[in-house]
Amino acid sequence: MAQRQVQSVDRALGLLWRIHRQPGRSLTELAAEADLLPSTALRLLATLARHDLIERDPDSRGYRIGSGAAILAGTVGADQQRLRDVLEPELRALAHAAREQAALGVLDGDRQFNIAFVDGASAAGEDVILRPRGLTRNSNLNATAIGKVLLAYLPEPRVEEIIAGLGFEQTARRTITDADRLRRELAAVRRAGCATSLDENTPEVCGIAAPVRDASGEVVAALSINGPTIRLPRARLRALLPILMEAAARSSRLLGQRG
Repeated sequence: MAQRQVQSVDRALGLLWRIHRQPGRSLTELAAEADLLPSTALRLLATLARHDLIERDPDSRGYRIGSGAAILAGTVGADQQRLRDVLEPELRALAHAAREQAALGVLDGDRQFNIAFVDGASAAGEDVILRPRGLTRNSNLNATAIGKVLLAYLPEPRVEEIIAGLGFEQTARRTITDADRLRRELAAVRRAGCATSLDENTPEVCGIAAPVRDASGEVVAALSINGPTIRLPRARLRALLPILMEAAARSSRLLGQRG
C-alpha cells in the first residue's frame, strides 16, 4: 500500500511538472506523455485541482498551473491572490470581448507584476505571440501600458523615487528613454484615464491599460489589452478602449468603489 501511495505521488508530481513546462496540455496529451491510462491521469489531475495546484481552462479545457502553486512558491501574496480571485471573471470577459490577451497587473515594489492573464485570441482560434509561460515581473514601468497606469497614480515623491531608479533601456523602437518625457506621458495618462504602449516594451506589440480602484479610490491594479501591432492598429485600439474602460469600472465596483 505504501509503495502504491508513493507511486501515485510521483505520478501526480510528474503531471504537475509537465503542466508547468507546457501549459494548456489536454487530459489525453498528458496521459499519453506520462504513459498513464486516461482514467488514472484524470484521478491524479482531479486531486491536484482540489488543492488548487492546477486548474482547467474553461475554454480550451487544457490544464495550467493553479493559484495554490503560485502561493506555495511565494510568487503571489495573499492580497494579490484575493485580488486575482475577485477580478479574474472580469479579466476573462474582457479577453473574450477584445479577442486578444488581457492582463491584470499590480505594483510589486518598483516593478510591474502581472498576476493573471487570459488569452482571448487563443480562444478565438487566432495565432498569438503573447502567451506567457507564467506570472511575470517587469521593471520597465516606462514602457508598458500597465506600468504607466500604476506609476501615474502614485504620490509624486514615490513617482520620482521610481523614475530615479529606472534604467530606461530601449527594448523596442519607441521605448521612452527620457525621464522628462515619461513625466509628460504620466500627466497625459492622468488626464485620459488610460495609457498606451505602442511598440515600446516589445517590438511589434502594443496595448492599452486602465486603472482599477478600491473602495478608498486608490489605484490598486490595472487591466490591459495587448496584442501584435498587426492586429491592433490605432483604430482598433480606439475601438477597444470603451470595452477596457467599462471592464475597469466594473472591476473597481467589485472592489467596493462607488461613483
